[in-house]
Amino acid sequence: MKLTKLFFLFAIGIMIASCGSKDEVPPTINITSPEDNITITAGDTIMLSAIIADDEELASITITDGMTPTSITTFDSPTSHTISYIITVPADSPAGTLTLTITATDGEENSASAERVINVTEMLVGCQPETSCVNAEMTTIVVTTPDDTPEDATIEMVGSFNGWPGELDSDYILTKNGPNCYCIGVKIDADSEFKFRRDGSWDKVEKDAAGGEIDNRVFTYSAGEVVNITVEKWADL
Repeated sequence: MKLTKLFFLFAIGIMIASCGSKDEVPPTINITSPEDNITITAGDTIMLSAIIADDEELASITITDGMTPTSITTFDSPTSHTISYIITVPADSPAGTLTLTITATDGEENSASAERVINVTEMLVGCQPETSCVNAEMTTIVVTTPDDTPEDATIEMVGSFNGWPGELDSDYILTKNGPNCYCIGVKIDADSEFKFRRDGSWDKVEKDAAGGEIDNRVFTYSAGEVVNITVEKWADL
């Protein structure tokens, strides 16, 4: 009788101990990259890396990147997993913030989350001005040239403001800042007439898309303004 009673008490003790030791500790999440509050441009790719661990057993990991949630249920080991997840921000994303969230849940449904906030700027389309071309006291002119423009071409702005020179004027040579993309900061009189040409030659002056003559351009811009101009064709190409 005493033995039965002792066994009964022992069994109850084990049950109480078992109930009292329920896992209430959530998983830990250590995001190693990217850093918080970095700035990227729409269309860029970033790597989300993290180490997730639990003292007992991992059950699931969910990655939310503002687009499609990704669930992970297969781990490096029952208690830990390392994430290396590539995220490409859509090229048409507007400027704003993107929150990357990792949520980990263990076998007892304890969960934890960690996040990184990414600042997204809009993708710039077409020619953009080089920093050296931008000045609040000048007009920044950004010129897109035809695809057949030679890589080593010297693009020049000429006009009534400098006497329509017969040779290259080094003061009005544009800065190349990308394929078929040039810029210059100018401070000239309003209503000045101008054109663009290559290599200081009137035989290489700009034309319309069909190769015909174009009217002189007229300077009607203000200081601090960024103006985009497209050269359709060169006379000799």
